[in-house]
Formats: sequence, C-alpha cells, structure tokens
Amino acid sequence: MWRRIISLWSSPRVILRRVLALDDTPHAVALGAAVGALFGLTPTVGLQTLEVILFAVFTRRMFYFNRAAALILIYISNPLTVAPIYYGLYAVGSLVVPGQATLEQFQQILSFEGFAGWWQALSELATDVGMPLAVGTLLVAPAGAIATYPITRMLLTWYRGSDPPASGDREEAMSEASESARPTLMEAAHSDDQPTPPHLVRGHMSSHAGLAE
Repeated sequence: MWRRIISLWSSPRVILRRVLALDDTPHAVALGAAVGALFGLTPTVGLQTLEVILFAVFTRRMFYFNRAAALILIYISNPLTVAPIYYGLYAVGSLVVPGQATLEQFQQILSFEGFAGWWQALSELATDVGMPLAVGTLLVAPAGAIATYPITRMLLTWYRGSDPPASGDREEAMSEASESARPTLMEAAHSDDQPTPPHLVRGHMSSHAGLAE
C-alpha cells in the first residue's frame, strides 16, 4: 500500500486531478479536502484513515463532506513527507515550548517497520518531543485546513469551468441558434422572390393599422 501511496505522491498532479474530478458539489469536495488536510497534519501516523472515518460518523448529522477527498488528502503525510512535516510542526511548537530535537532525530524515530515499530514510534513522539509537537500541531493543522478549503474551491471552479459543455448543452445551444436564425414567413417569401399571399399581406397591413390607432 505504501508503495502505491509513494508513487501517487511523487506526482502531485495526479492527486490534484483525482480530487478535482470527484463528482460532488464544490463545497463538499473542498470541505473534504480541508478535513483531510486537518488530520494529515497531525502526528498520528497510521491512524489518519480511522480518524477521518470516525469524524465522518460523528459529524454526519451536522454537516456533509466528501469522504473520498478527505481520504486522499490525509496522505500528505506519507513515508516521503512524514519526517519533514512532523519536524515542521515541532519547530513551530518549539517557538512556544522550548525543544532541542533535530530533523535527523525525527527521521530515526519514524524509520519503523511493523506494528511494534509503529507503536514505539508513536510512544517516542509522545514522550521525547510530545509537547512542542502537540503545540505546533494545534497551530498548524487548523490553519492548513482553513487554507485548503478556499484553495480547493478556487481550483474546482477553474477546473470545471474549463471543461467543454455537455452534449445536452451543445444541443440546446444549437437549437436556440437555429431558432434565432430561422427566417420568418414574410422574410422567406421575399428571399425566394415569390409574391406574398394576399391574406398574409392583408393581415400584415391590418396589424400595422391597429398599431397606428
């Protein structure tokens, strides 16, 4: 699974297109992306999917967001990015709570294998760098989620606006154009150089006389 995630995130355009191609309202997709960014920027590696699912269950009566967008965005923290992201959170938190950890230390903590290694990594994150990391998460994760929403909506508006019109829209536009271009009976008669039938001439003159009165 991680190999597939790494291959996807090595090409951010693929991830972006997957989010923009989701069949849902712009609000739902953008909100889902924001939820995914929120949990993706938390130091809970290996738990983000469960967190999104539980969050969707508990909030389903309050508001709706696109689950697929959220599940895609949580993988902003993946084996390629998790150490730099967590160290960035720690660095922000250390501005408030002093801390001396380095990026190399984060890389060592997060180089785990299997369930035992994953549990040990979470324990070390909580005990060794826990307080600055928690403070940095509380500052950065909500800000990242808030910024993700308008950016995603703007990209959705651009992406969907650049799509060609649907076949139904094209047919409707062609029908309207043909209706507007269709000549009236009087115009068709004159264009064919044929005399206008007397009853049409009388009706046309009567209508002008009525307007003049």
